[in-house]
Amino acid sequence: EMEEKIISITTKCRSLLSKQVSAEQSKKIDECLAPAMVLNPEHHAILDIKARLDQLLTEQIDRKEKLDEYLALVRKHKNLFSKAQEVEKQGNFLETIKAYEVVVSSKLPDPQDLRGQSRSKVASIQQDLAEQQSTQLRLSEEALRKNDYKAAVMVLKKALKINPDNESVK
Repeated sequence: EMEEKIISITTKCRSLLSKQVSAEQSKKIDECLAPAMVLNPEHHAILDIKARLDQLLTEQIDRKEKLDEYLALVRKHKNLFSKAQEVEKQGNFLETIKAYEVVVSSKLPDPQDLRGQSRSKVASIQQDLAEQQSTQLRLSEEALRKNDYKAAVMVLKKALKINPDNESVK
């Protein structure tokens, strides 16, 4: 008769187990098991439920920790993107491209597609640079045709400020 009571109680308590266990549910399961614990605290059915409850709680904690780690990595990636945006506001094209390329090359999780946005920014800035360089070169060539060497040099200096790495300007 004691065995039947314990089995009956533990069957009812087992139904309270679910993948997401809150502190309240854990307390309810403990309260549910209390009458069976009085009868035989070492009964295998009780120990099985307690072990399963511990396992579920551990798994839940592990999932939470993994989620927290993932979210921290996502925040790191977002911070790289935010830094690139700050560099962009300063107006230095080359530094901006470098900052966005850090985002593009990052192996951090990217649920907001910041990598794609950064690629687009780099392409846009490179296009702007090319257009500005082309304009500056055209202006310098016009100045040279007019034998205005001073203006040509000024325009080329301006072009070098825009992109010091441009070999065609050097």
